[in-house]
Amino acid sequence: MEQNYPNPFNASTVIRYVLTEPAMIHLKIFNMAGKEIITLEKGHQLGGVHQYTWNGKNSKGEPVSSGVYYYRLEADSGVRAKRMMLLK
Repeated sequence: MEQNYPNPFNASTVIRYVLTEPAMIHLKIFNMAGKEIITLEKGHQLGGVHQYTWNGKNSKGEPVSSGVYYYRLEADSGVRAKRMMLLK
């Protein structure tokens, strides 16, 4: 999994990752307290390059506040997480 870009970001950021083989995945955003903000993707994906754009909104479509967030990719091969910063 690569670092999101841009980081820090304002309006939106791109999260990119590569699956070496087909896998069940969950791509989620969490706040610093560990509370899930939104699930960006869930389900079976083919191997290859994938990317998602997060617009800084929660699962209700409301903008989240400035701060540090984590994105976490759970796949059959394991779990990876990275930190990102939202600045408004």
